[in-house]
Amino acid sequence: MKLLEVLARVDELLPYNQFSPRQKYNWCDDLGAQIWQEVKKEYGYYELDHEDRLGTLLPEHISFEMIDSIRTPERGLWSVFHRHIPRGRTIDKVDFRTYNIWQNNRMQLPPGSVVVYLMQHQHVRNIEFQGSVEYSPEGFVTSFPPFIAGDIITITMNGTTYEDVNVITVSEHEEEERFDRWFVELDWDVTNSGTVNIVAERLVTESTECPAPYDVMYVHYVLAQMAFFQKNYDEYNAQTALFNDLWDRYDKWYQERAPVNKSSSAKIRNFW
Repeated sequence: MKLLEVLARVDELLPYNQFSPRQKYNWCDDLGAQIWQEVKKEYGYYELDHEDRLGTLLPEHISFEMIDSIRTPERGLWSVFHRHIPRGRTIDKVDFRTYNIWQNNRMQLPPGSVVVYLMQHQHVRNIEFQGSVEYSPEGFVTSFPPFIAGDIITITMNGTTYEDVNVITVSEHEEEERFDRWFVELDWDVTNSGTVNIVAERLVTESTECPAPYDVMYVHYVLAQMAFFQKNYDEYNAQTALFNDLWDRYDKWYQERAPVNKSSSAKIRNFW
């Protein structure tokens, strides 16, 4: 189910509520993060391709809290700094201190080692841009544009609203330029350049993190949050009970049918 459909169902069940679409999308985003973190638990892999005497800094998207384990290579030249680390082993996070793997926020590992980390939920990009932009027949120029290629947006300017506008490209700014350029498919009669105030809003195209019939839990979750902040605790308890039932059923279904994750948490024992 698309998150747009979730909000449509919520508003159909509880019309004229005072909560904004942005707040409802935030609740959907919170639930998506919980599902990703507590049920799906999908792992990614990052290979260290160089050696630094001070240790290797991990990319910004991998924090120490997300690391599950590391795998060391079986072959290769190891410096004196890594001779104490066993070769061809999966080392769980609890053993990092034993081998002095994590020091001063850096990984003390030889090249070829692989970091296994828990991937994070991709947040809902519920974006609205308001401000003055430069325009030309080719597109708009702004500093740090919030949109990316492939986004579908609604643009309002000069009293006219253009819906379902496709963002074609977003060029990266060069060092000597202050602004990035973003180009859209827009049917408007412009032959000159200038400045205009616009309001641009991205159409939320993300889907729920779980398939039908479990995706209805999003509706119950949002309704429960609304009831809680309205101090309607009977309704909150009713919606929470429905949500918990769907969560438990989805968790059981996912664990039964999900593929084995190739992290250190998946181990085969007593086989013959």
